[in-house]
Amino acid sequence: LITHHCCLILNAQASDIKIIPLILKYGLAWRKCLICREIDRVFTILDLVKTNLVSFQVTTRVAGVSLALTLSIMAGNSAAHDDKDKAISNEGSDITEFSIEQLLDIEVFTSSRFPQRASEAGSRVTVIDAEAIRKFGYRTLSDILNSIPGLYTTYDRNYTYLGARGFGIPGDYNTRFLMLLDGKRVNDNIYDSFGIDYDGIVNVDLIERVEFSAGPGSAVYGANAFFGVINVITRNGDGVDGVQVSADYGSENSRRARVTAGNTFDNGIDALISASAFKSDGADLYFAEFDDPSTNNGVAVGLDYHEAQNVLLKLKYQDWGLSVAYNERTKGIPTASYEQEFNTPPSETIDTVALATLTYEPVINKNSQIFSSLLLGQYKYDGDYSYDYPPLTVNRDESRGGWVNAEVRYLTTRFERQEITVGAEY
Repeated sequence: LITHHCCLILNAQASDIKIIPLILKYGLAWRKCLICREIDRVFTILDLVKTNLVSFQVTTRVAGVSLALTLSIMAGNSAAHDDKDKAISNEGSDITEFSIEQLLDIEVFTSSRFPQRASEAGSRVTVIDAEAIRKFGYRTLSDILNSIPGLYTTYDRNYTYLGARGFGIPGDYNTRFLMLLDGKRVNDNIYDSFGIDYDGIVNVDLIERVEFSAGPGSAVYGANAFFGVINVITRNGDGVDGVQVSADYGSENSRRARVTAGNTFDNGIDALISASAFKSDGADLYFAEFDDPSTNNGVAVGLDYHEAQNVLLKLKYQDWGLSVAYNERTKGIPTASYEQEFNTPPSETIDTVALATLTYEPVINKNSQIFSSLLLGQYKYDGDYSYDYPPLTVNRDESRGGWVNAEVRYLTTRFERQEITVGAEY
């Protein structure tokens, strides 16, 4: 069952076989993989249970020994629509402790733009919840996405880029993915980009879960949703229930701090407010291409610095919701990209993103609901690049963008085994 790719796979191909799995527990078997020596823990199969599933795959990866579950469902008699109201909300739950039946009942939103059971979703949806983020020590959205099979990231000492199954090159600015914050678009209107490192729109500690719907989703979401849709769902005030303060310190003089307050009040208002900051001096880096006495023997000193600030405000009262998110990030460029002068400051980029969203989502009856929202977005980019023409000159690049997004959708499940959505988006 163990391959050199550290994958545990069980498949049944015959259509008349209804088998599988699988209840997984941690720590029951230990084995060292010859390739991925950092992986110590191997999962064992405890029980085989009859089900309509014909494929179950568990994949472990080196980075923090992350876990992903992939479920494939064969056509057959389905009871999903008979008890669709029993979908399990994974908010505040540890989904790594769920049984297979419970995993199929997890409520997801991203695939079809309305809450539904994972077994009913039109595409494969990977869910990584807050408990998994905490256990594996993920510090950025990039760390989280790297744990999902089929996704990978690259880093050029300035931006982090996301790719899918070998597609996606540095410099693409993640334009072929759609990024959502609580179901609302984040991609800016200048480069169609979004940040996944410390330029991410929210602090990772405020994430309730991340849903990734793999494959093209343009029919539902429009542009950008080609490789997949990423939906970052943030915590509510009742999930904080008080005040949280955190701080940490690491190598390269890296420090991070966060203050969060949240609560649900007696009048029904749910409120959350959070502010965080990150700062790192970075490393002095050696580049063989510039190994010459005139360029400090190829060592870039003090140019790998990194700073970021985040603010998140969420208010919810009955069917109304208000969300404000802000991120400003400054990153030094030690690589002398675009034929700059090596080891010559200033060489940096500053990216700022701000989003404000107002939502109104009334439930008409048990079969019908309206989803409506108004979003205002702003993106600002500044880049300083040093060139010796001569004289030594600092070139300033600037981009400014603003956009408005409005939508209204009516969802009905009045007809058996059918979900009908009618709406408009601008």
